[in-house]
Amino acid sequence: MSRKSCIHTMVGGNVAVNIAINKQVSSDLERAELITFPIVAILLIIVFGSLVAASLPLLIGGIAIMGAFAILRAMAGWTDVSVYAVNVVTMLGLGLAIDYALFIVTRFREM
Repeated sequence: MSRKSCIHTMVGGNVAVNIAINKQVSSDLERAELITFPIVAILLIIVFGSLVAASLPLLIGGIAIMGAFAILRAMAGWTDVSVYAVNVVTMLGLGLAIDYALFIVTRFREM
């Protein structure tokens, strides 16, 4: 009987661990963003009371995010950019747009 032997190789060390962690964190953050975006949209519709008013902060946030992505792309030519920068830009752009819209609505309702 002939027995075939197989050699299995695996990569280890800091580089392999860092790559695996970055992949897992990126996929987790992407899934979290996909879950929270519809929830935020529903909450904005409830708070603002109309679809048009609720979509305006999302539109402004989207424009801000695209501009920040363009800046990140330009910066990536000169320096290293973290894989988390995309998620931070998304959270900050959308969060600040919604926060400012809520600030304006609160000021308008106080008058």
